[in-house]
Amino acid sequence: MNDQICDTFNRLFYDDLLYYNNQFNSHKTKILAKYTPLNTRSLIVTRSPFFPAEIYKFVTTTRQCMLEYTFNIYDTRIYLKFFKFGTDATSLEKKEYNTYLKFIYIWLSICVEHTSNKTNKTLAINIYLTDFKKTLPTNNSVVLSPEHANTASTYRCIQNGEITIYRKEEWFKVFIHESIHSYCFDFSGENIAEINRIMCLRFNINCDFNVNLSEAYTEIWARVINSVIYAFFSMGIRPNKQEFIKNVKTSLNKEVEHSLIQAQKVLGHMGLTFGDLNVKGGRATTLYKENTNIFGYYILTAIMLNDYTDFIQWCFMNNVGDENISIFKFDAKPEKLNAFMKFIINKSDSDSFNNRIKEATFKSQGANMNMTVLEVSKLSY
Repeated sequence: MNDQICDTFNRLFYDDLLYYNNQFNSHKTKILAKYTPLNTRSLIVTRSPFFPAEIYKFVTTTRQCMLEYTFNIYDTRIYLKFFKFGTDATSLEKKEYNTYLKFIYIWLSICVEHTSNKTNKTLAINIYLTDFKKTLPTNNSVVLSPEHANTASTYRCIQNGEITIYRKEEWFKVFIHESIHSYCFDFSGENIAEINRIMCLRFNINCDFNVNLSEAYTEIWARVINSVIYAFFSMGIRPNKQEFIKNVKTSLNKEVEHSLIQAQKVLGHMGLTFGDLNVKGGRATTLYKENTNIFGYYILTAIMLNDYTDFIQWCFMNNVGDENISIFKFDAKPEKLNAFMKFIINKSDSDSFNNRIKEATFKSQGANMNMTVLEVSKLSY
């Protein structure tokens, strides 16, 4: 049953991708493009707590050039800017960036299709293509922070939206994540203090932070959608639907394995394994610490992604209804929030997850902290 629902989701997504790909091809001549070498002193960069100081300094002091696209998606005016730096800042390969534009246009079109309140009147997207990588600190006593795990920030659910991305690494997956916030598909504005307390007890961690189920919900959808788009555009100009569905499964299985490895890696940095999160009063109570949404990004997402077919089914069953047109838009009623918490806990207790996370322990080497292995932006489509 779950596989059938997942295949249905993929078939619907295939139709959307094909339709909006054709829409882009028919509208691309109307998109305004402007190339500008920049004086960094005139550059204004929005700063948030999730924008690491080192990257912010680089962005505001390094020679750069900008390619700006301006276009409409239905009633929303989009201002898309790409920035390149240093020795690469003398020129921009237009064909490459037109491909980036295509991916962004198609995904935003799907976002608008799934939005009932048409939140954004304008959306400014600033993508700073820096080479800063997400890596583990060499010192295990350093608490994981935005410099190790964050790539972007956004203003959620406002009429004049803004998304800022400040790493080249996995920027398209991050763009999907931030647009889920921007179009209000998540539930980060809800009061889930009691759910947070229960989750901390379940995983035996001393929570002086928000476990952040909303970030986990956003992140798993970002990885699923990234995998689906990757599967579509990696197959050529017009992929066969059945082959596309097979390719999605292959892509998602790669993401599952990677997510399990990365979950154990971040726990290993703290001297923990996932098994420690199951021990009441154990080492995790004192050793688990974070200064950004590590638990949501890495641990909870890995738990759900391990059984992504059940996650997609859960969203079909709990999100889509009379008042909600979208599988992506979380229906944030109290009973649905509790159901989502129970879904995660049940998946964390499953034999499938616990067996696979143990296997991942032996592969969790290296310092990279990237959350996906599928880089849509590297496709030469």
